[in-house]
Amino acid sequence: MYWVKVYPMRIRITYFSWKGHTEKVATTLARLLDAELVRIEPLRESGMPGKLLKTLFFMKSAIKPCTTDLAWIDS
Repeated sequence: MYWVKVYPMRIRITYFSWKGHTEKVATTLARLLDAELVRIEPLRESGMPGKLLKTLFFMKSAIKPCTTDLAWIDS
């Protein structure tokens, strides 16, 4: 007979929320799944006109560097 050691699954939820709606969903999921929650933050905050222009012209925004260790996260 073989014995298999079972490790608990580790989950990280990474999200970006412009107005807070995605943050609510991500927070609820993280609480239900007992997951780590990581927010993606822009390097600079832009106002509504800047966000609108970026959306219309498919421009990408720079984000702050993430310093999280992915070694323990299940794939």
